[in-house]
Amino acid sequence: MANEWEKNKSALQPPRPVKKVKTISLGDCSLFSMTIGTRVLKKQVYQRRTGVPLYSANVRKVFGFVEKTVHGHLDKGGVLWSIDSDFDARGVSKGESYEITDHCGQLTLLVDNIDPDYLAQQIKQAGLDMGLGRDYRASLTIMADLQVDLPVDSKGNFDLELMRQWTSFQEELDQRAGKLAKLLG
Repeated sequence: MANEWEKNKSALQPPRPVKKVKTISLGDCSLFSMTIGTRVLKKQVYQRRTGVPLYSANVRKVFGFVEKTVHGHLDKGGVLWSIDSDFDARGVSKGESYEITDHCGQLTLLVDNIDPDYLAQQIKQAGLDMGLGRDYRASLTIMADLQVDLPVDSKGNFDLELMRQWTSFQEELDQRAGKLAKLLG
């Protein structure tokens, strides 16, 4: 099993390295807009089993379902981040249907050349490095000041293709690690 893991791991080639980056602030209104959801109590949604997925402090697990949305359906995609929990962030695909509570933030992309999943990985790491979590909450003000590095091409434009390649590479590593964990567990 270990030999197979090593063989498969070495067969996976990483994309070309990121050589040039642009440091951006999530508060840059030319690139992003940010908001949080509204208060929703578990008793308001616990009996409902269908509808629009509702995310709260856990941005990966559905908290419940609602009938209507104010958030989601983003034209260019975006990122959800947790506010009152262990800090996490996940990319949101263009057009994804969901709603959020006041324990979840939404970063909306205003430009086409940033990969939401890559951005989410960068946000998650920067937030963890900053110590965001249950005690140091990822409020709108704090998130607006958060800075991340995104790859740029030789002309200084965001390198969307490189972001996508690194996202795919990370997803493959995560899948392989999950398979290994199942084998060992």
